[in-house]
Amino acid sequence: MLLFHHLFYIETGLYDDVTLHIGREINLVNYIAIACKLCVAIFVFLSGYGLATTYPCNKIRAFYVRRFTKLMANYWLIWLVFVPWGFIFGAFSLDSVYGQHAILKLIVDFMGLARCFGYDGINPTWWFMSCIILLYLIFPLIVKTRKHIWLWLAIALGVGCLPFSLYVLNPIKPYLFAFVIGIICASSEKTQYILGSAWMKYIAPVAFMVFFQ
Repeated sequence: MLLFHHLFYIETGLYDDVTLHIGREINLVNYIAIACKLCVAIFVFLSGYGLATTYPCNKIRAFYVRRFTKLMANYWLIWLVFVPWGFIFGAFSLDSVYGQHAILKLIVDFMGLARCFGYDGINPTWWFMSCIILLYLIFPLIVKTRKHIWLWLAIALGVGCLPFSLYVLNPIKPYLFAFVIGIICASSEKTQYILGSAWMKYIAPVAFMVFFQ
């Protein structure tokens, strides 16, 4: 789904699409590619589930050290290998990417937080870094107040439905709900039993399409 989304989700007609006429013209491949962004919600759900089963309340420090070390080390390796070459060989310039306050924005981009401040940075597809960093930051708070997890669920649902910007928190606005659902599923034996059922593999994709698109 991730590959299909990035290959075929485009805003201008750069390829010959399959066109359907259902009241209006629908570019079928492009519409499927838009729907395939659902994979992000699946990643976030699995992150919440996996983190909740791995890190109990007394291992929060270990969580921060291990997860952020691994996350940022991989990101910085890719960033340092490719971005300097782009500047050296003229693929892009600071002004063309960042405009005003370019150095400050470059630093924020290097920290993976560009989307938190409303811009894409060097690579727009790295927006997910801002999302997962914020989710990692709030995860210990959710775990420490796990007895109020259903309140968190209501908050997450409300945040996702807000009709206005949350500024720095915008990257997690559509995905906090999926993250909390993952934590809930990891916290309940009943939900783990349901998730392990054979028929769940058919229901889960439909549920994600309904709630997270």
